[in-house]
Amino acid sequence: MDSHKGRSERATQKAQDLPIKIDAGVATDIITDIMGTLDCSGSGFADKSKEFAENLEILLKQHQESEDTATQYFIKAKDQLKEESSS
Repeated sequence: MDSHKGRSERATQKAQDLPIKIDAGVATDIITDIMGTLDCSGSGFADKSKEFAENLEILLKQHQESEDTATQYFIKAKDQLKEESSS
């Protein structure tokens, strides 16, 4: 419990040492940097989402083709078994 109280006191002391004002130029740079990061992150997220959707669509098509191929194989095998049992 004492360690929590000590951390709380140190945090309070640190907060008092932090500057209250910042230069307008610095503020502009910070805001511009934040907006650029958000824009980049948003664009990156949109690109990744599109890429993910395209990859998922390809995988679904491949799965459907595989399923169709397997179904056709079993139908052919069934037909061959019928032919062999009839002869």
